[in-house]
Amino acid sequence: MASPTHTYAQSGSYNVSVRLTDSSGHTETATSLVNVQGNSCLFGEVVPSWSESETYSPGDKVSYRSSIYEATWWSVGARPDIYSNVWKNLGSDNGGGDDCKDNTAPVAKFTVTTNKLTATFTDQSTDDKGVVSRQWDFGDGTVSSVASPTHQYTEDGDYTVTLSVTDKEGLNSEISKTISVKGDTDNGSCSVEAWSSSKVYNSGDEVSHKGNRYRAKWWTQGEDPSSTGQWGVWENLGACQVAK
Repeated sequence: MASPTHTYAQSGSYNVSVRLTDSSGHTETATSLVNVQGNSCLFGEVVPSWSESETYSPGDKVSYRSSIYEATWWSVGARPDIYSNVWKNLGSDNGGGDDCKDNTAPVAKFTVTTNKLTATFTDQSTDDKGVVSRQWDFGDGTVSSVASPTHQYTEDGDYTVTLSVTDKEGLNSEISKTISVKGDTDNGSCSVEAWSSSKVYNSGDEVSHKGNRYRAKWWTQGEDPSSTGQWGVWENLGACQVAK
């Protein structure tokens, strides 16, 4: 091809040869060294190559001969490696690579297994550059930053568990799941139903809870009989036995 275009895979110096043949079959080869440089990267930020014809303002960053420079003054055609009063050398570039790719947000994901009131969570979140922090909200007012925590609930019920994860670039993702936990269902020898945090009880209603029977003194909902105390809404009737 008379005037080809070629894209190199990476920055560098390359010997380019062209061989010419005339109509008589005579050939001649010429070789020239060319320097090519693509975008470079600084802490994940794509940095363009310096251009002799480009106008640069203070704060602009460029890559030139394997180094990253930041403009400290307005300039056109001032080579970064020569005009130190115009350009500040920030150090070597990293040649591009994975750090120059656009960062993508993490994907939050977890699994859970339950055993009575105990829930065990496993973080399965993914990210192109790695998850650096996570926050669990167990739906009962408690939180954790452990990767794969085990949590003990105090009451039967449905809980919405939320996992939030963040990658090193500050992008985040969140996922929520509703789980159900239920403790021992055995009421022993009690003939009365087990207490439920979601049920409304009126004066005189009886329940069983943690091996004891309780009677409501007045209207109540969601108040644990075992923690109500002497002056609370529940009267402790003693160990759970069949009502007579």
